Amino acid sequence: MRTAILAFLILAATVTPVQASPAVEQVIVERAEAHGVSPWALRQTLGCETGWTWNRWAVGASGELGIAQLHPYGLLPTFFAYGYSDPYSVWQAVDFTAVMFAQGMATHWSCYWTRVLGSVPPWW
Repeated sequence: MRTAILAFLILAATVTPVQASPAVEQVIVERAEAHGVSPWALRQTLGCETGWTWNRWAVGASGELGIAQLHPYGLLPTFFAYGYSDPYSVWQAVDFTAVMFAQGMATHWSCYWTRVLGSVPPWW
C-alpha cells in the first residue's frame, strides 16, 4: 500500500497540471490573498491532491475528502474545529487550506512536498 501511495505521489508530481476552472481559480486566488499565502503553492497542492481533476467530490483511498483531500485522522477534525462544515465545499476547503498554509501547516499535504518543495515527505 505504501508503495502504491508513493507511486501515486510521484506520478502526481510529474503529471502536467490541468488548470482549475475559472470559478475554482478565483477562489484559490481570493483565499490565498486573504490569508497572505502563495496562490501558486495553493494551486499546486490542491491540483495535485485531486490528481489534477479538481474534483470537489474526490474521496481518497484512506477516506480523504474533497478538493483538499482532508484525512479523517489528519486535518479533517481540525477543519471542523475551525468552524467549517463541508469538506466538499470548494470555498471552505480552499479557505481552510490557505489558513493552514498561513499557520505553517502546508507540509501536512503530501502534494505540498512533491509539487512545491520538490521532494518526498519525510514520513515516506
